[in-house]
Amino acid sequence: MNFCNRVNMNVKQATALVFSAMLVLTGCGSDSKDEEKENSNNGFVKFYNASKDSPAMFFTVDEDLESSEKDKVETTFKNIEYTKANASYEVKANDYFYEVAWQNKDSSERENLKIIDEGSLTVKEKTMQLVVLSNSVASPQVNFYDIAIVDNTEDKENKQFNLRILNTHVDNEDIDVYLSKNDETFNEAQLIGEYSYTELSENKKFDQGSYIFYITKAGQTEVLFKSKEVTYEYPAQYTLVVRENIGAGTSPYALDKISNSFTEEYLDADAVAKFKAYNAIKTHTLLPDYQGKFDVAIRGVYQNEDIAELEQGQLSSALTLNNGDYSIDIKSTDNGGFLLRNHLLSLAENTYKTFFFYLTEKDIDTDDDGKVDDIEVKVNSLAVSNSTKDSLYDHSVSMVNLVDDTNFNQVNVYFVRDNETISTASLTRAVKYSEAESISLRNNTYQVFAIAEIDGSSAILSSFEMIMNEYSNDMFMVIETDVNSVSGYSVNLVEQTQ
Repeated sequence: MNFCNRVNMNVKQATALVFSAMLVLTGCGSDSKDEEKENSNNGFVKFYNASKDSPAMFFTVDEDLESSEKDKVETTFKNIEYTKANASYEVKANDYFYEVAWQNKDSSERENLKIIDEGSLTVKEKTMQLVVLSNSVASPQVNFYDIAIVDNTEDKENKQFNLRILNTHVDNEDIDVYLSKNDETFNEAQLIGEYSYTELSENKKFDQGSYIFYITKAGQTEVLFKSKEVTYEYPAQYTLVVRENIGAGTSPYALDKISNSFTEEYLDADAVAKFKAYNAIKTHTLLPDYQGKFDVAIRGVYQNEDIAELEQGQLSSALTLNNGDYSIDIKSTDNGGFLLRNHLLSLAENTYKTFFFYLTEKDIDTDDDGKVDDIEVKVNSLAVSNSTKDSLYDHSVSMVNLVDDTNFNQVNVYFVRDNETISTASLTRAVKYSEAESISLRNNTYQVFAIAEIDGSSAILSSFEMIMNEYSNDMFMVIETDVNSVSGYSVNLVEQTQ
């Protein structure tokens, strides 16, 4: 797909003006001298979130933040998460006010935002003002970088692209960044440069094509990060951001390729993955040898791992596995009988997954007379991705519904705050059987209700209090049948990262 067709500004400006700006910036080209003259005194603003424990951020550019009247330049980019950036915003070269904030109440109106930084910025002609939030959101650091827009006429002829490196990794150790062609190794790689924390490099030109990037500590040769193939097909400008890896891999680094309209993530090509198992298998008369514990055997081409005696209702410790494909066998701990054989486990690099193993019953009508002649039980699994974010002020809860009941096909979960009731609660999710749904909760105290609609009435399956604060971890909320509870159901809360 041509890059020009992928532009999506989503800002309050006329479409024609924005599109012409994109052509100037990305090198797609424009034959209109009138357009070039009209935009010659314009610049661009982009915000990038490099604070890994931040919630989704709001970035505002305004001529007058305190005025209630509508300004010509008055735009807020919402919900910019860690590793993300807004599409480049074109404005007339001038001085503006800015705000960086996050939403700590239901409303996203300015008076309900928590402002962590504000001030003024200057947008220069034919220049990108890159605003970067880094460090912890509890002690935020906001840096500004002027990036001159390059005339790409020569780049078109020579089939080159423009690249800058920005180091936002917080370990405060200088790094070296190398690149090689995609069919070469680190031995053939050339050093792009050495970079300290928050340093943005000068612009460098390279031939268009596919490359591999490498990161080492400054002056050292041990490769701590090796990217997958990164392709540059256009005579455009890119910023390659080095930042913290929040995935399962052991490399401390990850890369974000920032272009005019989107951000693309590149992880360590050799990154490992993590796997957990949850035992939701109930004892059953048709499984007489299973007494509530099972063993897991994970078999791969180059690696084998085991989980022993995982009890019902328990989440295993994390296993670190090389990325790739594995088969899973589950055996009863008590007699070694198979509960599941040759189940596929596929793990991409840097991923973190939990497999929930549970029992299903199926009625068998062998003679098609409409009567149940037999019951078949089977062990199934549900794969759920663990959250890898590390936010201080909001946290992810993944609700997993393992209740197979003919009286209802979904469970409605309500997170009720102090000034709400179930009927007025705005934080709610509906979770169907053998599926998972996630919700992000800001720090607060919640009364949680798991409710099912049975014969036209609402039945409370389980209720409890949940307190979320800056020390909380992301959670799994596993909804299961429970013969020992009054309702016949229960909710098990387990930390995703335990």
